[in-house]
Amino acid sequence: MAVQAKARLTFHQLVDGTTLNFTLSCSQGLTQIKSKDPVSFHPNYTSTPNIITPHLSVQGQEGNQVKGACTWYLNGTKITSGQGGFVIRSTGDYALEVKANRTTAITRIRCEYTYVEAATGLSTLVSAETTLNVTENAGTIIMATIRPVTTEIFKTTGTDTQELSFEATMVRGGEADTTDVAYEWHILGTNGNFYKITSGTAPSGSGLPGGTLFKNVTSRTITIDSKAVLNISTLKVVCKDTDSASSTYNKTAEAYQSIIDLTDPYNLVAYAKSGTGISKGNDMGNPVELSITQGKDAWSQSQYIGKTLGFYRLTASEVKDETFSPPPSDFPGWIVANNQVARTFSNTTPATAANRTIYIKNSHLHTAAAKGTDFDFFIAW
Repeated sequence: MAVQAKARLTFHQLVDGTTLNFTLSCSQGLTQIKSKDPVSFHPNYTSTPNIITPHLSVQGQEGNQVKGACTWYLNGTKITSGQGGFVIRSTGDYALEVKANRTTAITRIRCEYTYVEAATGLSTLVSAETTLNVTENAGTIIMATIRPVTTEIFKTTGTDTQELSFEATMVRGGEADTTDVAYEWHILGTNGNFYKITSGTAPSGSGLPGGTLFKNVTSRTITIDSKAVLNISTLKVVCKDTDSASSTYNKTAEAYQSIIDLTDPYNLVAYAKSGTGISKGNDMGNPVELSITQGKDAWSQSQYIGKTLGFYRLTASEVKDETFSPPPSDFPGWIVANNQVARTFSNTTPATAANRTIYIKNSHLHTAAAKGTDFDFFIAW
């Protein structure tokens, strides 16, 4: 049984029956590394700005549907173009240019855009948020970063494929160290575990499809085919210092990068009917209805026969949480095993809306998660 589509309950909204996915991609990644003595940054936004590009995909429509200027916010305060090192593009990709190095550990950037549905004239405000982080690094400590060479979002349509490249950097202090470094890449498998990429084909046990999925697998810059990503995935790099004269010889550092694929023909929709905010005293839970669409058409009940819907919780590092084991009584009709919850449909277990709905309770969340708790949903057959 192979996973055919995945979804994460993030930035998802339904407007007049249309699925919208609003995301932000950062040209320089999410992490800036600062060295105190002397003060330096990697990457340095004054010389290589971090371009944050909004992307709106609309079910049944091709390409980016951001067609006008967006409204941007810095830690909740509206951004004015030209101030504070920010430039808001009013044409082209309508991106935000971050041209000044950040001075705080965490910078929250939120983007809002009003989408107007052409057929009905109805409008909705969509919103997406990303966090820029600054990490201080002493000169003798190594760290790792991953930078999307272009973007971390596959944007082709239908069954077309596309390749994206990602560049890893080992950082010492606030400077890139690119000599005597070994690079080891890992990809998230369909079961939520990481698998080392050793060749151009799928790692054994990962559940990824056949064919050539990767190029330059031991190099600083890896190239990935969209077939290796089912809607959402995570890439990991392990940088190893191989300089025998270095104080960090044979030491390693890791970095993670999320990848979004908008090209897959199967679209798994995780519809949080009551929203994703759960109060502490909510014993009933918030309903999440899972459904599949292809193009503009939703699946009929018969199309779910022999298919398995399921989900699992993620850790802060965006990997499957091996401690997630809720009581089976929380999900009647579903099977709780291997740190995930799943249900297979048949003629006797039809895929009605009620049978495709689960309830996320406060007890299912991480006990201390400032940024919330993420769940990955999947369909497999």
